[in-house]
Amino acid sequence: MLRQEKVRVRASARATGSPYVDESEPLKAFQMLQGIANKAQADKTQYDLLSATIAEDQKKHKAVEVQLSEIDLQVTELGALFPATADTSTLDALRITVGTSADIIHTRGQIADLEKEIFAELSVHAVADARNMLHEETSATLEAKSASIEADIEPAETRLSNATVTRANAERDLGTVTGNAEIAELVEQSTTLQLEIEDALLNYVERDFGLRLAEEAIRRYRDKHRSEMMDATERAFSDLTNGAYHKLLTQPDGSSEILLAVDANGTPKQIGDMSKGTRFQLYLGLRAAAYEQMVSQGVQLPFFCDDVFETFDEDRTRAACRLMERISRSGQAIYLTHHRHVVEIAKDVCDVPPVIHTI
Repeated sequence: MLRQEKVRVRASARATGSPYVDESEPLKAFQMLQGIANKAQADKTQYDLLSATIAEDQKKHKAVEVQLSEIDLQVTELGALFPATADTSTLDALRITVGTSADIIHTRGQIADLEKEIFAELSVHAVADARNMLHEETSATLEAKSASIEADIEPAETRLSNATVTRANAERDLGTVTGNAEIAELVEQSTTLQLEIEDALLNYVERDFGLRLAEEAIRRYRDKHRSEMMDATERAFSDLTNGAYHKLLTQPDGSSEILLAVDANGTPKQIGDMSKGTRFQLYLGLRAAAYEQMVSQGVQLPFFCDDVFETFDEDRTRAACRLMERISRSGQAIYLTHHRHVVEIAKDVCDVPPVIHTI
């Protein structure tokens, strides 16, 4: 029996094909085979655990894929609610678009609130009614009315203060009087003073309300014309710089504002950060915009420039000559120069040949 077991061990050793199993020593071969069997059992147990883990991970992976598909569907459905111009191609783009939409909705709400306040102060119900109230007004007339109302309010406040003091004194005197005749007289005086106070208050309220209306009208008039002036300056400055600057902005600075120019890279610059030539171009753009606004109001005066192109390069000089020609279509544009090349450029770029006067 023992011999048979040794034969079986040697056969099993040969079957493993391992060079480390000595067939001549059955006990060592058995121990080696036992170790191999134990390791194989441990490997199988590890294999079963890993297989179960992989199966669980595959289930989670499928669940995540389903969630991603649902998210993609929700992104598509939400994106369909926005205009075709809005970028909703990705989840990040949709977040940005939703944030932008929220800002727009908030801004519209603020605009609506401001309109309600303006309507309440002007006692109107629509923008058209407010415009009708102010369509014949100019900045000069509104400022004059405002100054007149302010001048009337000061004496009204003085009368109100004096009447209040007089009433207080009368009430004090009334408390010390015992005679019926004197009481009746003081009551009459008190009533008269109360009527005067009411009249002064009514006058004050009317003038104060008128002043508020005038101030609001002046502010809106200035905002409207400043916006038109800014747009015209922006166009002229962009043309003069051949697109190097494409937008103008204002930035609050205490009680005043700072003018900023945005270059082609989107970087805003203050006037002090510009070159001398660019500052001259901005100055010329502002003058051209002011002239355009004057012409739109029916005022036509000659437009004079004295060698403001001297710091311009050739391309910007050509653009400036075209701007002068555009101004000449609505008035008289006069440019003084001692540079011959400016004259030649003007002759070259202007559709209508300029009139040259040599002095």
